[in-house]
Amino acid sequence: MTKEKIILGIDLGTTYSSVAYVDETGYPKILENDEGQRSTPSVVYFEDSGNVIVGRVAKSSLALDPMKGVELAKREIANLSSSREKRNWEIYGKKYTPEDVSSFILKKLVKDACAKLGKEVNDVIITVPAYFDLTAREAVRTAGILAGLNVLALLNEPEAAAIAFTYGKVRKPETIFIYDLGGGTFDVTLLKYDGKKCEVLATDGDHALGGADFDRRLLEHLAKQAMEEGVDVYSNLEKLQELKENIEITKIALSTAEKKKVRVDQKQYEVTREKYTELIQDKLAETEITMNNLLQAAKEKGIEGWQNIDRIILVGGSSRTPAVRSLVARVTGKEPDITMNPDEAVALGAAIYGNIYKEIEEKLEEEQKQGTVKPEEVEAKKIFYLEGKVSSVCSHSIGIVALTESGKRRNAILIKKNTKIPCESEHVFGTRAAHQETACIRILLGESENIDECREVGKVTLRLTQDLPKESPIRVHLKYNFEGRLDVFSESLANGDKIESTLDLRDQLTPEEIQIQREQLEQIEVQ
Repeated sequence: MTKEKIILGIDLGTTYSSVAYVDETGYPKILENDEGQRSTPSVVYFEDSGNVIVGRVAKSSLALDPMKGVELAKREIANLSSSREKRNWEIYGKKYTPEDVSSFILKKLVKDACAKLGKEVNDVIITVPAYFDLTAREAVRTAGILAGLNVLALLNEPEAAAIAFTYGKVRKPETIFIYDLGGGTFDVTLLKYDGKKCEVLATDGDHALGGADFDRRLLEHLAKQAMEEGVDVYSNLEKLQELKENIEITKIALSTAEKKKVRVDQKQYEVTREKYTELIQDKLAETEITMNNLLQAAKEKGIEGWQNIDRIILVGGSSRTPAVRSLVARVTGKEPDITMNPDEAVALGAAIYGNIYKEIEEKLEEEQKQGTVKPEEVEAKKIFYLEGKVSSVCSHSIGIVALTESGKRRNAILIKKNTKIPCESEHVFGTRAAHQETACIRILLGESENIDECREVGKVTLRLTQDLPKESPIRVHLKYNFEGRLDVFSESLANGDKIESTLDLRDQLTPEEIQIQREQLEQIEVQ
């Protein structure tokens, strides 16, 4: 293979993943996998300790041998935002994390893409749910590195969809609402398009809601019907696998048909669209709550109601569900725009963003040759140019653990949710006791003052070299940068002691640990 500057856009999905690129004519295209499919099931199956299968074959194999593989790994990455302990799976005597499993999926996607292109490609843009927090985003970045990829950027999925929607078209400025319901996560995002740039105003979501939940409801319904006739699908893996495959077919069919017959162990059961809607109604109601929460938050940005929104775009395969389209139309009072393929928009948008990234790099190389940009200015200039195409917001408020006057610990929010990034904020706090040797800056994510309702994602320790009285001033400065990382600066105003660092996130591997793990994973063949 020959090397050429192509940047792949990857939609790393919970249930299905896809990859795209921009061809030599500037047209974004989905790259088929080695089976000729435009998407790949995000399922990993171990044939043995040294061989991994990813995709359709892995999906069918896992159903019959569930202890030898993993599905829905992205949901476990999302759960890093809320759980205290990282999930792992022990297979053939070795433990694998969500990042490890995701790295196998990424490696397979890029391997097939390179074979299709006939070129070696290593540079990628990977999309993430807009509601992913610092920890989950860094886990995705780590997965890319473990796969041996050069992760140029992480791009929010709704922003990728907006880029795809506006690319190559002359569109008037408008306010766009994106409803993104994927296989395992749900996002809503409000943005403004000014004819050149997509600027996110607000975002919200649920990382534990998606089409996989719809599948589960349909599975439980049909399994119960079969049980009433003496068929226990849960006790027979082959029957269970057959039902799961039929459920996926049924769900797709009900997007256009009013009813569909499903076979379970030689018997047929009819599922109507009305019944399917009834089964998932509570989940749909959860998305409506999130939609209204977003609209409430958008009032701070001058959006008073749905009448101020010009266009509604549906993204994610689960948005094909007629009940979803009906709900969105009812809530917003507008018919959704369904001109884009909801399964492919995110990957295509990531590829377009990658092409923009490449053009900016080429422009900066030329500016360096001309002497108009110094080497030390390149990164800042690159961010400036990228901000001219798309800008995002914080998906969660960022604060630190502080004490109230009564001595109770609280979350002191420094950067509010939906603040445009890059952004920064600072506050001066007092030491809690005299003669402190250190000041521990504990970083929290969450909207509540109650620290039990927030998540601690890391900490920075400031060493104090002099005996200081109680309430000695400590300045804490947080900077959330364009790459989605948090820089922490802390200084004692009494004696000048200071520390500045990029926050080391809790439960994340160090660069050295990532390299060791990458070398170990490279011993496993991915097909």
